[in-house]
Amino acid sequence: PYTSHAVLVEGIFDCLAVRRIPEVSAYATFTKKISIHQMLRLKAWGVEEITLFWDRRDAKKEMLRAIPDLHMHFRKVYVCNMTNWPKELDAGNMLADPQGADKLKETLQDRVDTYDTLEFAKWKLSF
Repeated sequence: PYTSHAVLVEGIFDCLAVRRIPEVSAYATFTKKISIHQMLRLKAWGVEEITLFWDRRDAKKEMLRAIPDLHMHFRKVYVCNMTNWPKELDAGNMLADPQGADKLKETLQDRVDTYDTLEFAKWKLSF
């Protein structure tokens, strides 16, 4: 990883799209779940902060299930607000978009700290 922060995405195309952003580390979980082995591997690489960036259209309940496990292993866990993100797109769709890296960067900067209970509660109601 470039820093102690990593972005978790679902698939390899999502990962490739996010890695177009300079100095952003992205890893594919290959599902909407993260295993204990994946978490321990990230910890071994020095990752301390995670941003979940799974497909918006159907990922909410899986993200909510993953967050308590991530809290046990990482200092900070974020989820993307995705307020301007179209429901029919995922990160991998940005590979074909010339402005894809900029759109992804903007989306990743608009995130919610899951340790902030008020902000996270608002996110759960609006996502």
